[in-house]
Amino acid sequence: MPGYEGDDWFGVFAPAGTPAAIRSRMANEMARILALAEVRERLAALGAEPAFLGPAEFEAMVRDYLARTRKLGDEIGIKAQ
Repeated sequence: MPGYEGDDWFGVFAPAGTPAAIRSRMANEMARILALAEVRERLAALGAEPAFLGPAEFEAMVRDYLARTRKLGDEIGIKAQ
């Protein structure tokens, strides 16, 4: 589809209502892990580019991704079942 770019990404989610302190700890651990040379090397070997987004940035990215995906579905006539 012109104007659309395919992408793959992975993220860590927590249930709604998870306390901010726990979300912050999870984010800090993910940032620490993604900074490890052996993790970065393994991801690179798999063709992945590690990129850490903090909780607010990740939430904004997911919301934007869902909005774009819904728009694309509407444009090509995909209906939820």
